[in-house]
Amino acid sequence: MFKIINILSQNPFDRFLGKARFGLSFAVIIFLFNSPLLMAGTTGKIAGTIEDKSTGDPLPGANVILKAKMVDGEQVDMDRPRGASTDVEGRYFIINVRPGVYVLEASFIGYQTVVKTNVKVEVDRTTTVNFQLLEQSLTSEEILVTAERDPLVTKDRTSASAKVSGDDIEALPVEDFGEVVQLTAGVTTGLGGDIHIRGGRSSEIQYYVDGIAVSNPFNNNIAVPVENNAIQELEVISGTFNAEYGQAMSGIVNIVTKEGTEKLSGSISAYSGDFISNRTDVFYNIDDKNFLAQNYFQGNLSGPVPFIPDLKFFMSGKIEDQQNWLYGQEIFLPSDSTNMSSSNPADYYIESSGDSSAVPMNPYQNYSGQLKLTWQPLETIKLSYNIMGNRSEGKFFSNYYKLNPNSRPTQYTWGLNHVLRFEHQLTARMFYNINVAYYENDLQTYKYENPQDPRYRYTYKRGAFQPTFVLSTGGVDPNHFYRNNQTLSARGNFMIQAGQYNLIKMGVEARRHRLDYEYFRVIVNPTLYGDYQPRIPPLSSTDHNAYVREPFELAAYIQDKIEIQDIIVNLGVRFDLFDPNSEVPVNFENPGNNPAYGGALPEGEAYEDADIKTQISPRLGLAFPISANGVIHA
Repeated sequence: MFKIINILSQNPFDRFLGKARFGLSFAVIIFLFNSPLLMAGTTGKIAGTIEDKSTGDPLPGANVILKAKMVDGEQVDMDRPRGASTDVEGRYFIINVRPGVYVLEASFIGYQTVVKTNVKVEVDRTTTVNFQLLEQSLTSEEILVTAERDPLVTKDRTSASAKVSGDDIEALPVEDFGEVVQLTAGVTTGLGGDIHIRGGRSSEIQYYVDGIAVSNPFNNNIAVPVENNAIQELEVISGTFNAEYGQAMSGIVNIVTKEGTEKLSGSISAYSGDFISNRTDVFYNIDDKNFLAQNYFQGNLSGPVPFIPDLKFFMSGKIEDQQNWLYGQEIFLPSDSTNMSSSNPADYYIESSGDSSAVPMNPYQNYSGQLKLTWQPLETIKLSYNIMGNRSEGKFFSNYYKLNPNSRPTQYTWGLNHVLRFEHQLTARMFYNINVAYYENDLQTYKYENPQDPRYRYTYKRGAFQPTFVLSTGGVDPNHFYRNNQTLSARGNFMIQAGQYNLIKMGVEARRHRLDYEYFRVIVNPTLYGDYQPRIPPLSSTDHNAYVREPFELAAYIQDKIEIQDIIVNLGVRFDLFDPNSEVPVNFENPGNNPAYGGALPEGEAYEDADIKTQISPRLGLAFPISANGVIHA
């Protein structure tokens, strides 16, 4: 099932062009990304005023620069400091600032220089930092250093959201980003560990990494997991959200990954342990302590690339080997059989060849890694490439197989995600960027890779299949499941600070998917075939299903963040288009076109192209503070 497919071999607009009759190809759309566009938020903004402390008058032409960044509690000077100058009213703006904690410096000729530390920048937020400067002698050099306090309330938040920084994640007792999400308000988990936001389904969440959606189109889970030590900031938006986000009904999870640092640094952590409980009546073998049953190892390294100016790297990796907490007892082997040919239950007998040893029933092994390269040859241009991958295998607990634990299938998964990003700062108040991503996921589940493996004969119990309402006493799980998806997406953005009050964003995104699915149940039926040869049932059987689909998505939006003193308004509109690129039955009452039920259409007329779906979604958010520690948003 490992397939390499050129998903660009077909024009994703072919069917849409035939219906809408306009001549844009995918390549033209990529070219148009150089016009005003925008992707999901990955940066924040710093804004404020600079005044004369004695008179309160604004200081036009004063300078503000991002002098340094706090990394692991230490102040690290920035290779390319960024800044702005105040206008005639003493206002300044610094946009396109990555999340983190910074040191901000304000200066003006004839005035004392002021440095403020602990300036925290978050994605899609405006951090307000005001300066008041005192006059000084031209010959003296006085610098006043103060620390900014985190505001009691976030004034510019118009929806329920929670942000967690990378430093906070390191301090939390969590193993993956999913556990970080679970700690936020309104988030719960299902029995299978699926995340639910405000009671919605797990498939109603959209995941963004570095500004571009990376959700698996089969189930909307994140395509490739991001490890905790690679996260710069994580945001969970529950409920409503701005026009830049789409295809989610219950929430958004937005992740910004770390970039390479100016100095070489890294960390390594490892630990092991076991699950312990006194509920031995519920958890078999839980009292058997093995402190090497759960093993974790992770590390990261960051810094400049030797001999290549302005190129930095960040790399991380993680290894997990878990036996976990659910065990079965090997009473039976897959080769054991049950005589069920007699109609008298008293004649049944069961073979038992197991050694009664404890066998882990939900083990899990995972290997994941990431490499991010960031090159900034000029102060206004930045190029980054991020590759993330993981490979895992594991089994799921089944009470039916707890006495025959070695008969269960194994699930094998792997994923790979490539993200290429280009950023260009046109002016101090205007920038654009382009993002192109390709990601692939592959999932395979089976007991024996070869469906015709002769060991599948033990799924048959000497005359009858063993019923599922009793515990398994032999045989193996006959199910084979294969799922592969590939997605190519491109998204661009443009942002401009228009005047004092308007931060305008515009964006468009195109995504092409390839979904390859197959399921079948190995059949061993000597009554039907006359032998014990395992067989794959035909596609016409209910035990076999397979399809390949290549849907296409297009989205565009425009929004304006209006900040007038303490009143914040997020106003925007979003357009979505979905082309299933598939067929549907002409008669839904007889989808199989069976003549016995009135279906007599020729084969070429029994199906028709599925309709292209479009939707326009207006978005409006409003926020204003009611006190020093309270805010209303809607």
